[in-house]
Amino acid sequence: MNFDQEVKTFEDGKGIPDDVLHLVIQAIEHWLPTRGRMLEIGPGAGQFAQAFINIGWIYTGLETSEGMTKSTNERLGESLVQHYHGQMPWPVEAQSCQAVFGSRVFHLIDPKKLAAELIRVLNTGGGVFSFRIRKKGLPGRQELKSRLFDLLSEAGYHPVRKGHHREVLKAELTRAGWQTQEILVGQWKKSESLLDLVNSWRNKNGLQGVNLPVKEHEKIIDQLTKELTDLKDNARVHSVDYEGILTYSNPNTSP
Repeated sequence: MNFDQEVKTFEDGKGIPDDVLHLVIQAIEHWLPTRGRMLEIGPGAGQFAQAFINIGWIYTGLETSEGMTKSTNERLGESLVQHYHGQMPWPVEAQSCQAVFGSRVFHLIDPKKLAAELIRVLNTGGGVFSFRIRKKGLPGRQELKSRLFDLLSEAGYHPVRKGHHREVLKAELTRAGWQTQEILVGQWKKSESLLDLVNSWRNKNGLQGVNLPVKEHEKIIDQLTKELTDLKDNARVHSVDYEGILTYSNPNTSP
């Protein structure tokens, strides 16, 4: 999946709040106090990359977007992020990573292939961390996502049910003898309407795990927007609760 269209969005500060980022870093340091090579998949604009570098991790990032790769390397002042095309195996040596991290990206990767690759690159005593966001408090959000799911299905695509990839990944790692746990690391609020939500989907190349041709993508988003204009309070702004969830997986007993 290519995120070139989202470079400007990320650079305008659409990442997570700094205090939540620090809580994520603290949780990783608690679970994995020994630093080594950190491999980040999909670093985007480099918000986490800079934080990892600042505390002493030997950092490498893999990014499918050329725009993001260039932008982040310029921000970091070094060419630490490599552009790749999403291929597996990753251009990383076996058992060379103390940690692998992904923020809102693992659900875009085939979970069985992802599990095999995580097992291959992680060294003894290492761990895998995945950060995601859970939203609460936007009336009509679930109905809107269900409608998006239906539109994709009607167009002949196979959208992915929320949480499906995460469940399969956990099952694959458990089968390999790994342990997985997750914690709530931070909470914050944002003002958002249903129209804001749909507009945020317009900036993405993929919807519900499906990579769409540009014209098909626009057609589906335009249809959702049209349907929303007929709904009362579609532009009403609500205070939405955001929750940051960190998942930790490792092949050993957790500390």
